[in-house]
Amino acid sequence: MRRCSAPDPPSLTTYAEALRADQLHQLLVEAGIALAMMTVALGRLRAGRALAPLRTMTAAARRISADNLRRRLAVRGPDDEFKAMADTFDDVLARLEDEVEAQKRFVANASHEPRTPLTLQQAIVDVALADPDASVDTLRAACLRVRAAGREQERLIDALLTLARSQGGLQRSRSSWSS
Repeated sequence: MRRCSAPDPPSLTTYAEALRADQLHQLLVEAGIALAMMTVALGRLRAGRALAPLRTMTAAARRISADNLRRRLAVRGPDDEFKAMADTFDDVLARLEDEVEAQKRFVANASHEPRTPLTLQQAIVDVALADPDASVDTLRAACLRVRAAGREQERLIDALLTLARSQGGLQRSRSSWSS
């Protein structure tokens, strides 16, 4: 019978070194994967914290509407890029609010002004029609006054349109100056 002999010492050493090298390689691969996963997780956490002010500003900006231009982002904190962007957005909102208010005043004034000639025309016609003894000359004079009031109304409308166009031109000029 053949006896099992113990392996030669050099082959056992070689085997142990190969096993150690395999285990070290496996450890390095697993450590690399763990490091990559930790880097991604920490990166996402850090990015989430860094972008939190931007999410807050976005939510506040969405709450601001044409009916509520008085609201502002009013970001507090360090003077960083986010605060600079929020301050710029607040400045734009302030200018927009001023323009909307000016437009509302203009529309209120513009809607009131044409009523005066219309009221005058209506009064002239009503007075002429109310007089049962009105002569042709009286009715002719009333028609001439109505026509004059109509011309006045045309001049007023032309003036309002010119004013509206010039304000639009000023706004375009202002925006091109600030660019």
